[in-house]
Amino acid sequence: MKRSQTLVAALALATAAMTTAIPAAQAQTFKAGSLEIIAPHAAATRPGQMSDGGFMTIRNTGDAPDYLIGAKGAFADTLQVHRTVVDANGVAKMLPIPELKIPAHGEVKLEHGSYHVMMMGLKRQLTKGEAVPVTLIFKTAGEVTVDFTIDGGIMDKMKMQMKSGG
Repeated sequence: MKRSQTLVAALALATAAMTTAIPAAQAQTFKAGSLEIIAPHAAATRPGQMSDGGFMTIRNTGDAPDYLIGAKGAFADTLQVHRTVVDANGVAKMLPIPELKIPAHGEVKLEHGSYHVMMMGLKRQLTKGEAVPVTLIFKTAGEVTVDFTIDGGIMDKMKMQMKSGG
């Protein structure tokens, strides 16, 4: 296979791996009022890595919308709610947003290439298998601390995909 074909294949595999859900054994659900925070997770980091993204699904079983307005955690200087947008030139940028609406009787997925919790100024390496407490701040439900499961990151997901042949 030519080098360019190998690179394209690796990128396709990485994209598929990033969308792979974490194993059910690791998935946890946390509740805050009418909100359910499902499977909060982030990737393991490398030594010296200064930022990471946090992902989850937030489901609202209530009759009124709520809004994710912030986050905090002792392991990082700053946590912000971000959205990834692609400009006219095809360049992706991660931009902070003041609030993320969780519609009544609906849900929002925080995932790669979309909404996420951006963790900046990491004070330490995040290690596969640990649980990192993050306090999510909602306009109505208030503050709720959830455990972000630290998974093996993109390289582990790529290895699993390659082993399974998918």
